[in-house]
Amino acid sequence: MSVKVAKLRAVERTRPREAKGALFAGDAILEIMEGYGVTDIISSPGSDWPAIWEALAKRRAQENSLPRYHNCRDETQVVAMAIGYYRATGRLPAVVLHTGVGCLHGAMALRSAMRTFVPMVVLAGDTDCFGEDPTVDPGRQWLEQLADVGGPIKLVEPYVKWAVKVPSTTSLPMILAHACKLALTPPYGPVVLSISMEVSFGDIPAHLMPKTGKEVSRTRPDAAAIAQVAELLRKSRRPVIVAERAGDDSGNVARLQAVAEELAIPVVEAGRAAVNMPDDHPLHVGFDVPDACKDADLLLLVGCRAPWHPASAEPAPTAKVVVLDEEPRAQLPMWHYRTDLFVYGNLGATLDDLLAHLRTTEAAKKARGLAKRQHETKARHVAVRRQYTQIGEAAGKLPRMQDAWVSHVLGQLLPAEAIVVEETITSRFSIQNHIQRSKPGTLISKFSGGLGMGFGIALGVKIAKPERLVVALVGDGSFYYSPALACFGFMQEYVAPILLVIYDNQSYSAMRGSLLKYYPKGYAAKTGIHYGSDIKPQTDYAGLAPIFGGYGEAVEEPAKLRPALERCLKEVKRGRFAILQAVIEEPAKS
Repeated sequence: MSVKVAKLRAVERTRPREAKGALFAGDAILEIMEGYGVTDIISSPGSDWPAIWEALAKRRAQENSLPRYHNCRDETQVVAMAIGYYRATGRLPAVVLHTGVGCLHGAMALRSAMRTFVPMVVLAGDTDCFGEDPTVDPGRQWLEQLADVGGPIKLVEPYVKWAVKVPSTTSLPMILAHACKLALTPPYGPVVLSISMEVSFGDIPAHLMPKTGKEVSRTRPDAAAIAQVAELLRKSRRPVIVAERAGDDSGNVARLQAVAEELAIPVVEAGRAAVNMPDDHPLHVGFDVPDACKDADLLLLVGCRAPWHPASAEPAPTAKVVVLDEEPRAQLPMWHYRTDLFVYGNLGATLDDLLAHLRTTEAAKKARGLAKRQHETKARHVAVRRQYTQIGEAAGKLPRMQDAWVSHVLGQLLPAEAIVVEETITSRFSIQNHIQRSKPGTLISKFSGGLGMGFGIALGVKIAKPERLVVALVGDGSFYYSPALACFGFMQEYVAPILLVIYDNQSYSAMRGSLLKYYPKGYAAKTGIHYGSDIKPQTDYAGLAPIFGGYGEAVEEPAKLRPALERCLKEVKRGRFAILQAVIEEPAKS
């Protein structure tokens, strides 16, 4: 027998096998995550995850369809999809990445998940022995190209809630269970586990498997603080609620609405990140925070990180400022908004407790003259909506297409149940003003962390809600930062049709705006030379669709927009993704 054959047989004899009364680590990973509500794995893996692939194949052979596995072609897309998936379902997503390089590629999206309190459990592969263990040879490329000092976790520690290397197979089950618990413990966020191939190929004694599963944790606010807020609201003559991210949890929409209705309090949304209050509710007074709050004597900030800018530019300097939120802004380098009372706690629990407290004093409510406030707020609501409509209709009569017209027509065509994902930056004002969203969970916007995630987030929503129309609204600059080809490939492979509307102004208009703001009479303004601003020559974004089996149209004339959008929506309904390239002028606030 040759030395080579003897070595191969020795390797075969020592290859990991499931011991009696034990589970393969791959099976254990799936079982533990399933216990914490994981039904979907989103992945862009490398060669380091055969243990999970084998465990999934085993489940399919046993006619178990869960967890579903979604294979992607880019790590930013993977993490962005996990964000969208969680926002659409409230369930913990699992993400599988290829060691440190996968973590680096997904780091910006992980930062966004951390900043927007999205829980996910991320598994990053690794190796301990670099092939010196004859049973596990990951390949020469690991030592030469893939390995990092400190491993994958060192690369992403600043952008996640918790990151740790799993040191052994026996420690894997409890560390993974702890990671799932941490991700789902307020404030929510992503956690990363580095698991080597050597660990993943082992087997785990059954008695080491965790006995607990998914835990729901809601941090209740201090009862005395809630009583104080309720008393301030009762005494206030001109209170205003300012909301930004309360609707990230769609259940909070009804809660916030009930609190507002109890005392006829007008609600204004600050840089709306989700549907916080139905647009069509008579207490909703739009998105202009300074104007809505200028006469207020009490500002109730609900889930707001940046209700106005700068922090010193208070819309009502003499008003009391009360903040309801879950965390004390530990992730931000500075948070210097004047605050008279900050009430910490899960927003759902806080709003429930506040409403219950307000409802205990019905007599005081009747004495407040709330009918007059309700009438005045409704009149303001009607005036604001009329103004938005007039701006949109006027934009449609101009010779060149405006973002306000695109948003106005979309607002008329999109059904109430459609889920809109927005990443346009400078066209955001037109979208929030003209695309009315009143159903909870039908808007996802204002991502933190960087550009290029809207497309992937929309796909995450689509896999979570395949029966719903999903519409991604992106600027041409945001589109260029996105892993677009990987996203197109995913839609083609998984038949996940969405409508992608590109607001194409052929520029990074935020850069141009900054240049002209600081040098309004400078050489750039005189010559028209605006470095860092142009995206030219114009890209044929619509022409990308047929390459991946989709449908595309480009529109420049306002009169042709509506029929083009109608054709695109029909194609999506038929199961084919569509791109509508709307060629617009650089937007002004509208």
